[in-house]
Amino acid sequence: SLHVFFFKDDNERLVEWIAYHFHVLDLRYLVVGVDYNSATSPADFLRRWNQTGRIQTYIWNTSDVTPVDKVDGLNNRQNHFDFACLQEMKRVNRSWVTIIDTDEYITFNRF
Repeated sequence: SLHVFFFKDDNERLVEWIAYHFHVLDLRYLVVGVDYNSATSPADFLRRWNQTGRIQTYIWNTSDVTPVDKVDGLNNRQNHFDFACLQEMKRVNRSWVTIIDTDEYITFNRF
């Protein structure tokens, strides 16, 4: 499964979030958009997951997908990131994408 989320200083949530979705939803592909004014980076943590070979993680910076005149305002940056991700996932023929935040969890009803 593929998940996409926008990141701003959420390292403390990231450990549990990825582990949970890895086991519950078979997370194997993750795109993380890092806000340009984030004080922290998820790069070290995501690199460890990549090294296991169990999840492919990618970091996109907002400056890579947001026009310079739209950088002001978190919603503008997140909307541009979400749209760019959806375009890229369509280009690479991903048929199922979740756009989610690190404080949101998808639950699976086994019954």
